[in-house]
Amino acid sequence: MRRSLSILGAISCLCTVGGAAGATDINGTITTIYPSVKAFTLNDGKLYELAPSLSLDAFRIGDRVKVTYATSGETRRVSKIEAAR
Repeated sequence: MRRSLSILGAISCLCTVGGAAGATDINGTITTIYPSVKAFTLNDGKLYELAPSLSLDAFRIGDRVKVTYATSGETRRVSKIEAAR
């Protein structure tokens, strides 16, 4: 019984930690585009990597964008990018 409770407690902690790493939205201006690796930088100086299903074809340096991303370590994985309004 104690072992079952310990396992449930561990799973509960993992779920809480995983849920804390949710998506973040940011508005910014594209300063650099790296088409060969599907990545770009914004005016905050950070590198953002696109999910495999996304494309940067519609965007140019200087475009204002709204980006939705999740962070894993130092990697910012973009799940959505659109022109900022």
